[in-house]
Amino acid sequence: MVRAGGEEGRGPPARRLSRRAGYSLSAGGRSDRPLLDLIGVNIFRHAQRVGCPPRSRFRTCQPRRGAAMSGECQSTLDQALHWPVRFHKGQTIYDEGELSEAIYRVRKGCVRLQVNGASGSRQIVRFAFPGDIFGICLDRRDTAAEAVTNVDLIRLSLSSVLELCAANAAAALELMDQSTQAYSDLAHHMERVAHLPATARVAWFFDLMRKRGVDERACSPHKMLMSHKDVADYLAITPETLSRSLRVIKDRDMAARRAVPATPVEHDDAA
Repeated sequence: MVRAGGEEGRGPPARRLSRRAGYSLSAGGRSDRPLLDLIGVNIFRHAQRVGCPPRSRFRTCQPRRGAAMSGECQSTLDQALHWPVRFHKGQTIYDEGELSEAIYRVRKGCVRLQVNGASGSRQIVRFAFPGDIFGICLDRRDTAAEAVTNVDLIRLSLSSVLELCAANAAAALELMDQSTQAYSDLAHHMERVAHLPATARVAWFFDLMRKRGVDERACSPHKMLMSHKDVADYLAITPETLSRSLRVIKDRDMAARRAVPATPVEHDDAA
């Protein structure tokens, strides 16, 4: 089933939580204090018993062949209520300020997270690639999320994820690790934007894309996975400045290739 906006199978209501366990969410998406306290207690206990996470009543997901290559890395969070969704290039996944009812993991494609200004400007703060989790918010969305390419995602019910984290410390630690990684990426992004000149920012961006496993053919000055406008908004420069920086990098690469001495060809005397 395809709903308006291009999303396939949004699935069951996101605010599904076990009353038997005594957990609940408010209408605004904020979790009750006892639930967060219980998550913290389980993390502490798990730290004392590394390798022996608390038993969970959630089902266990078995590994599948080729999962890593497709971006479907095995996750403890998959034990929570989840279902696949799909968005086409340019479609909005959620808007800044919306109530948060789910988090997402990228299976295929690329997603941009951005903050939109009142004057129509925007600042892209992150690109999410296969394996990345985004949209971790307990109340309202602090960014907007849009599909850079056609994307396949896993939508995880926020209430079910919180319930899982209360029962399974390994899941809580995984969620914390994802949040910490996103914060670290943002901190390094801001450091580059604040201190590097434009051309150095662009060079750093290509290096970052290669480290994230993006195909070499889609992360070079000659061809990019994102549009020029996306890259410019991520690096806080204008598209014109990006074009000039790309020319500088292309000329530099061409000069470096010309400087490499040709390998002499050895001839077989016997021939």
